[in-house]
Amino acid sequence: MLEEGPNGLLFQTLGPLQMTRGGHEVAIGPGKQRAVLAVLLLQAGRPIPRDEIVAGVWGEHAPISAGNLVATYIAGLRRALLPANPLVSFSGGYLLRAEPEQIDLRLFEAELASASQARGRGDLDQSARMLSAALDRWRGQPLDGVPGPHAEQARARLAECRLAAMVQRIEVELARGRHADCVDELSRLVAAHPLREPLYGLLMLALYRSGRQAEALMVFHDARRKLADELGIEPCASLRDLFQRIITDDGPEMPSSDVYALGARKPRQLPPDLPDFAGREVELDQLTKHLAAVTTTAFCVIVGAGGIGKTALAIHAAHLVAERFPDGQLYLDLRGTGQQPLTPTEILTRLLTDLGASHQQVTDAEQLAALLRTCLSGKRILLVLNDAADATQIRLALPGSAGSAVLITSRVATAGPPGSQVIHLSRLDDEAARSMLVSIVGRCRADAEPEALQQIVGFCDAHPLALRVAGMKLTSRPSWTLAGFAERMSDEGYRLDTLGLRTAFRASYETLPGSDGSPSAAARVFRLLGSLPGNEISLHTAAALLDVPVRQAEQALELLVDTHLVQAESIGRYRFGDLLQLYAREQAHGQERPTALDALRDRALDHYCAVVREADLLMRPGRVRQSSRDGRGAAGISFRDKADAVQWCEAERASIVAVAVDAARYTRTDSSRLAGLLTELRTFLHFRGHWQNWQTLAELTIQVGRKSGDRYAEAVGRMELGTNATTRNQIDVAVTHLDESIEVFQEIGDELGERRALNNLGMVHNRRGRHAEAASVLLRCLELQRAGSDRDGEFIALGNLALTYVGQGDYERGQMFSEQCLRLHDKETSNLNIASIAFSALGTVHSKTGRHAEALQAMNVALELARAEHNRHREAYALTDLGSAMCAAGDTKGAIEPLDSALMLRRELGDEYGEEAVHQLLGKVQRGVH
Repeated sequence: MLEEGPNGLLFQTLGPLQMTRGGHEVAIGPGKQRAVLAVLLLQAGRPIPRDEIVAGVWGEHAPISAGNLVATYIAGLRRALLPANPLVSFSGGYLLRAEPEQIDLRLFEAELASASQARGRGDLDQSARMLSAALDRWRGQPLDGVPGPHAEQARARLAECRLAAMVQRIEVELARGRHADCVDELSRLVAAHPLREPLYGLLMLALYRSGRQAEALMVFHDARRKLADELGIEPCASLRDLFQRIITDDGPEMPSSDVYALGARKPRQLPPDLPDFAGREVELDQLTKHLAAVTTTAFCVIVGAGGIGKTALAIHAAHLVAERFPDGQLYLDLRGTGQQPLTPTEILTRLLTDLGASHQQVTDAEQLAALLRTCLSGKRILLVLNDAADATQIRLALPGSAGSAVLITSRVATAGPPGSQVIHLSRLDDEAARSMLVSIVGRCRADAEPEALQQIVGFCDAHPLALRVAGMKLTSRPSWTLAGFAERMSDEGYRLDTLGLRTAFRASYETLPGSDGSPSAAARVFRLLGSLPGNEISLHTAAALLDVPVRQAEQALELLVDTHLVQAESIGRYRFGDLLQLYAREQAHGQERPTALDALRDRALDHYCAVVREADLLMRPGRVRQSSRDGRGAAGISFRDKADAVQWCEAERASIVAVAVDAARYTRTDSSRLAGLLTELRTFLHFRGHWQNWQTLAELTIQVGRKSGDRYAEAVGRMELGTNATTRNQIDVAVTHLDESIEVFQEIGDELGERRALNNLGMVHNRRGRHAEAASVLLRCLELQRAGSDRDGEFIALGNLALTYVGQGDYERGQMFSEQCLRLHDKETSNLNIASIAFSALGTVHSKTGRHAEALQAMNVALELARAEHNRHREAYALTDLGSAMCAAGDTKGAIEPLDSALMLRRELGDEYGEEAVHQLLGKVQRGVH
């Protein structure tokens, strides 16, 4: 019986949709709200994307506001469900939590399973009781009155399931010898389902065993006439055989239902499973669970680019669940991406032939489809349809009754019917890719050259087909070393030639309008964006680089996603796979003029320079800046706040550096653009600890500045290279670069550059413990900042002087400069990083002079400011200072938490110098030394 769960709710679907609590019906709400509940309820426990709910409620005629309406109906359901809260939101959808015993459908399924088990062990009485109990749960048409395509399809599936249960009960009753009791029910079923041959066979058998031989023979003649009139076919061989046995009074035994169903064959057509199948654990779990559905026809669609492993996954999953489909497993390659895809009629005739059904007299596709549905009715068959072109190709081949399952592979996500489980495939994870390659080339060979093996995995971009081709090439050439093959694979042209992926990529590319070189958005977008360095791009950046409206760029990119030429990483962000990007570059160089590609590179660098400048204005609003060198805007990109700017820089960082590196290859590249990009991105790179990117941009700026004779660019590059070296504790390198940059800035009369370089040099001296030397340089810097009316520069110099004197042990001057610095502090325009330094210095003064409460207050403010600035580097220092102050205050236990956090952060940043300092403090804490 239905049992109330912890929330007291019961759900009934086998009739009008009802929800009760404590025996009292709960009002569900209007029709569409009931439809939303039905979608969630029939898949309780599974997260349902919002788009799937929309499709289930409205189908193809969903209003623009459907997503908002779903949210409204969810809110209404939550009110109805109160005080319980079984509806859970997740990113992009909802989930209904309910125990099986709370849902009549789940209990129906469980009773069917118990009945089958009892029948299997020969306990017919128990099987009959369980089947009767299951059927007694039905109160009418399932989900009666619930609108929408999901409910309509569910009604059809559940009605088939009910019919299958009724047939099973009749079979059990006949096996118990209750032949006469079954005649009336079978007669009603035959009248309601005149094309179901299994029912005719059961009725003939019941009549014969009740002593009504003549009536049994008349049933056969009725069946022959109706099948001929409706389908143009003769009764199947098993029904004709039953007829002959009754004529001769040969005492026919009751065959199992599959004997007299259309098509007596039990096909086992699955191709061999791959012995080296690896990875896809999550996808396999989703597939096997969905394919195991008992009361529905499970539809699963595996979607992905050519060669990504769709067929391998489908075959592997099919083998895992094959035992659950005792009536057979069919496999058919539909050739959807080939030159001659199978037609719907060809698909139907192939399937009917494989099932052993006689169909030669039928030519109409709809009649063939009806015959196939009849043939599959009441059976548990797994149908694997490989490489479907679209939903139209396979629509007629889908089962109409519960129990069977269809597994479809396609490059089109909409190839399956509404409500299908869709599995999107992309590259393998690195571990699975490595495992796959090892299984092909052999463990001994892989273990002998592990680094080369990993290089090959990387060159294959963890693409299953590429890995298989590479592995087989190595297997067929045992004399080749993995290192030698990896060296060959480093050549991009050789890589595409060797891995044999052009055919797979071409099949997708040539479906795009304009792939032949004509001016079509999608194909040209693929070529142009793929030709750029970096494999990720945002929608707004793509629109700016292509010089088209955002909406037009989005339409083109979404088409590329649908054809699996790019991946949608998130809303408004796209990624090229490494191998597809090589193919895109190949197409670009073959179909685009070199001048067009050069212009694209220029636009990319201009775009990033402009947007980085906008981001830096938010990160360092008070800083004095060089005048803009290009005057170009930020291409429609604006930031809400500092956090938004930091997030954009983080997302685009790799692409920005890659575009700069690419630009540096061209002698005509304007060195001032690189110098500006470096100057305005360095705050972000420093704060977030991206030392290598910072170093790369600095070295590029020096290189291009030398080549063009731009001494300003060279000086900026050296200044940033020196400051970067300081963070890595490469003190001598830092001093050399900063000294040289100061000299050049003085020679070219750039006072702003000189002031900044002096400040950085002072901090280098501070870092290596030469506090007097540091103070001298920083005082000179402060003098120049004030002379130049650079309030931001003055603020920085004061903060750094405070830190220097505190490090020297001169707490009086340390406090003086801290307070001077903080008097200039403006929350809206000040450098919060320097304010954090000043508060840390002030906190250290208080800590060293025994004012521990004031010290902790200052240290906590320093930490808050560092976090508000999104400066992970300063945050690590602030955490260290806070832990030190807590330790000095006697709270050694409390000091462990900030010091542990500081240690973790410094490790993430690669700050070995700072990590060692934290280790020393933690050692003192553990020894109880204050």
